[in-house]
Amino acid sequence: MSFSARIFRILIASPGDVAQERNAVVKAIYEWNSFNAAQRGASMLPVRWETHSTPEMGERPQGIINKRFADDCDAVIGIFWTRLGSPTGVAESGTVEEVNRAIEAGRPVMLYFSSVPRRPDDIELEQLDALRKFRSSIKDDGLIQNYASIEEFKEMLPRHLDNQITRLIAAAGDSRDRPVESPAADIRVSFDLEAMMLSDLSDDGHHGEVQTKFFQVSDLQAIPDYEDNATPVSDFTKPLGLLGAISKKNINYYRDGAAYLRDRGAFRELSLTFINVGTIGARDVYIEIDLESDQEFSLAPKSALQLDKPSAESSWGPNSRRFIHDVDKSWWIERSIGAAQPQRVVHIDTNSYLAAWTDCKIRISVKIYADILSHPLVRELTLDWKVQADSITAESLVTGLM
Repeated sequence: MSFSARIFRILIASPGDVAQERNAVVKAIYEWNSFNAAQRGASMLPVRWETHSTPEMGERPQGIINKRFADDCDAVIGIFWTRLGSPTGVAESGTVEEVNRAIEAGRPVMLYFSSVPRRPDDIELEQLDALRKFRSSIKDDGLIQNYASIEEFKEMLPRHLDNQITRLIAAAGDSRDRPVESPAADIRVSFDLEAMMLSDLSDDGHHGEVQTKFFQVSDLQAIPDYEDNATPVSDFTKPLGLLGAISKKNINYYRDGAAYLRDRGAFRELSLTFINVGTIGARDVYIEIDLESDQEFSLAPKSALQLDKPSAESSWGPNSRRFIHDVDKSWWIERSIGAAQPQRVVHIDTNSYLAAWTDCKIRISVKIYADILSHPLVRELTLDWKVQADSITAESLVTGLM
């Protein structure tokens, strides 16, 4: 039975040393089309020079490729191993030129770098050096994906393609797509204000205030090990020294206490709720969360925080809590939900906690993609983050915990 589908052209860009990966991309695209094209109303067309180029004179080769098919593609998959490719007169290689032109045009680019071992005799050192320089030049321009085997590449690729086609479908929605306003297709996402402990919220729910109060030890280096009269459990534990000293006491008890006084007051959980209030199920739900601020702030997983009161009892390993967390003015998180049935409520566990160290505004933007939405759904919240940080000495900390 025939069906209508929007065709998205996916350019496979690479030097000549990743033939297996190029074929794997084509196979993954065709498999996605077989299972999804009719239902999703979309199909992917793999585009590569082997199948889409024809003889032509009068212009540099890469210029012809750009004009004939590369510039018309909707997304680019770039793959590198030990080669960068030959210069084109405009860029370091044809692949680099295709990637750069796609980025400049605002088209999605997915870059993969192989660390699969290769015989030294088969490696051109000049090519490898050029590739390393290119990779270094783009490391701050986005997210790249590494893989250590062709099997790993084949395993991750279908998931990445599905996420990318979901976004392409959402960005290119037209009259054939079901509108987001339809009661049949209605998704909502909200912030868990109780978990985030907002003290005030505007009527429209887009602006709230967070007040944090915490203690910081001014002389962290002066915090001593916790000592008591405990003796080692037994001598047979000594070979496990790589795990840290095993005894009946937690030598990091005071340091855990310092982290607890800071983390429990400074950090707030980023908690969201996803609700499919429509009458049809949502598939391939993809969530992007962007956070930015006018000041530096921290985003940390729960495992890096000391949110529970520490214990002076046995410690089975080295202290893993960090006194200094990474800070930046912007952060990005992504999550995927396989499917959400009608009327289903899903708690989105971001496993992320926020903290600001000076008064600032933190803007959180949540973007939802799903097959039933013609446009991405966006939910935004601006937080007025108020900070009260009190300083204590290591001596005061130890006295209070004794």
